[in-house]
Order: sequence, then structure tokens, then C-alpha cells
Amino acid sequence: MPIAIVWIIMHYRAQRQRATHINTDELAALETLTRVAERLEERVATIEKILDVEQPRWRQSHKDNER
Repeated sequence: MPIAIVWIIMHYRAQRQRATHINTDELAALETLTRVAERLEERVATIEKILDVEQPRWRQSHKDNER
């Protein structure tokens, strides 16, 4: 699972917890962003599972290309 997606989820959850003076529109936006981030996380996990089956070396290949 990409770290960025996990970070986004944790960031917005922390923002929601810290927000003591947040209006209802801002709260609704944070909740929407949290749901979107969670759906994206699920989609990425699904894509990674598919790639693991169809292209077992894709992770190594990706790491090699980053160097």
C-alpha cells in the first residue's frame, strides 16, 4: 500500500480531531476527503493484487526503475 495514501488518511483524520472551531461545511468536506482517500486506498490495493497475479515481478521492476 502506498505510504502517501495512508498519510492522507491519517492526516485528514488528525485534522478532523484537532478541528475544534470547524464549521459544518468544513467538516463535511473533511469527511468526504476521508471517504475518497479510503476508496483510493482500496482501489490501489486491488490493483496491486491484480498486478501481483498477472505480473509477479512488477514490484521489483518498479524498484529497479527508481534507481
